[in-house]
Amino acid sequence: MEVGAGTGETMKYYSREEGKVERILGVEPSLKKCARLKYTAQKLGMKDKYEVVHSGIENMEVLKRHGIEYQSVDTIVCVCSHPFYLWF
Repeated sequence: MEVGAGTGETMKYYSREEGKVERILGVEPSLKKCARLKYTAQKLGMKDKYEVVHSGIENMEVLKRHGIEYQSVDTIVCVCSHPFYLWF
């Protein structure tokens, strides 16, 4: 699961090799960025592995609908997932 997936900048680092990565859940609250995530997944040939979850990480109802529950994820990636405007 990738928290704050943004527009998919890190997606290129995930293995596309069969059997290495089964499923990636990109959790992103911005609808605009979710559209870009889907585009990036398709462009990189990962649309069958990469599932875009339009939600904040705190919304347990939405996460559960995507199969994200306690102990259901083996790896969590979080790279700089905060609003850009907080830097200024």
